[in-house]
Parts: sequence; C-alpha cells; structure tokens
Amino acid sequence: MLSLKNRLTRKSEIQKIQKRGTFFIKGSVQLKALSNNLKQSRFCVVAGLGFSKKATRRNSIKRLIRAYLRQNINKINPGWDMVIVAKKAAPHKPIDNQLIVDLHKILQQNYFLKNN
Repeated sequence: MLSLKNRLTRKSEIQKIQKRGTFFIKGSVQLKALSNNLKQSRFCVVAGLGFSKKATRRNSIKRLIRAYLRQNINKINPGWDMVIVAKKAAPHKPIDNQLIVDLHKILQQNYFLKNN
C-alpha cells in the first residue's frame, strides 16, 4: 500500500486535478497531473466500470498499479499530484503487463521520472 503521504484521498483535490491538470495518454493508461507545492508526489488510481464489470478485476489492476508506484516512488520527481486511470485495452491483448509498460512510458516521456 502506498504511504499516506503519497495518497490523494480528498474528493476536492481529485476534482481539482481533473479540472486543471495536464492530460497524458498512452495505450490503456490515462494520467492527469498537476503540480503541488509539496516535497512528495501524491497519487490516485482509478479503474472504473469501463475497465471491467467485475470488481475483483478492477481491484487487482489498481493493486498492480499501486505496487508499481510503491516500487518506483524514489524515481518519481516530487511535487506532483497524479490521477491514473486504467482504460480497457483491445480484447486480444493481455492488459496487466501492457498497462504497467504504458504507465512507465508516460512517466518517462513527460519527465516525471528522475534521470539516474
């Protein structure tokens, strides 16, 4: 689980990001990012009914994304609030690995990852 300081929990904060944030999309992942004035980045992960009708499937994909974020939290530049939305991919593609690859590409291409 992401630590409390890295989670977006207030509905008003999430709506602010949805309204004012910069939009990025890659494959089956959408990301909205908005700069914050904090020393850490905060995240919200969403997988709605459009992703899957089964709650177990939506929850498993959210756990997978959160695990990726938790493992790479030190590589992500601080000072951002991000809402990550999982979208349904083409039916013939396995979604789990591709979703993480797409998320990594978005973060890398838009300079959210630190250069090591």
